[in-house]
Amino acid sequence: SYYNCCRDNGIALTQGESAPYTYLMHTTLPTFDAKGKRIFTSAPFHAGSYEGSVNVVIAPASRYVNGSRLRAGDVILGTESSEWCSNGASVYIKRVWTLKEKFLTRLPNGKTFGEQALIPTKSCVSLVAALQDAGVDIRAMGPITGGGVAKAIAITKLNVTLRITHWPFDMPLTCQFVHETFGISMEEMLNTFNCGLQYVICVPPSDVYKAQDAAESAGFQLPEIGVVEDGPRYTIFGPENNLVLPEPGD
Repeated sequence: SYYNCCRDNGIALTQGESAPYTYLMHTTLPTFDAKGKRIFTSAPFHAGSYEGSVNVVIAPASRYVNGSRLRAGDVILGTESSEWCSNGASVYIKRVWTLKEKFLTRLPNGKTFGEQALIPTKSCVSLVAALQDAGVDIRAMGPITGGGVAKAIAITKLNVTLRITHWPFDMPLTCQFVHETFGISMEEMLNTFNCGLQYVICVPPSDVYKAQDAAESAGFQLPEIGVVEDGPRYTIFGPENNLVLPEPGD
């Protein structure tokens, strides 16, 4: 997976493996025979671990985007997700595991839940590169990861409000399934899953069309979904009666 991602996005793979810190990860102590030889069992402490890391070099430095230039009036653009993008995995496991067929449960499209959930997350590297090559003034950007749509505010550390006014995205099929099957509220869905929004990019109004044209050239649609406002630090989800989504962890 690491190799394929790097290959597809023109990234150099710098690889190394770290030995698992057995007693930090697993508190079960090993056992030994009378001669002091370690007895290998199926105890949890034998589970292996893998640590991966990504090293990033931004060149030129002028392309570094950290959200510090975000301003009220900036336009929020978004790109649609390929599926759930691994957000809310614990919810999936907990809920879907209660079903008779578990992850082999069939969805309306004929695939099992497990098959649908394994659809790869599309990379937005080429999207960002296209925008920067086109000279788009990116004020803030970031993926919708753990914490769902509520995590959108994490693209900046400033005290601003992100008001989402339009939602042109279809909810991923796995999200739709758990939403309907288990009666999960839209508030919980938006605080857990991306609900169809994978990446957020904020630009000044003057750069909206330039950004959309550049995105299309890279194979992405980048519709306008909202606006940045002065106000408390949270996301307002307009399509759901202006539901206030505080930043996860608050």
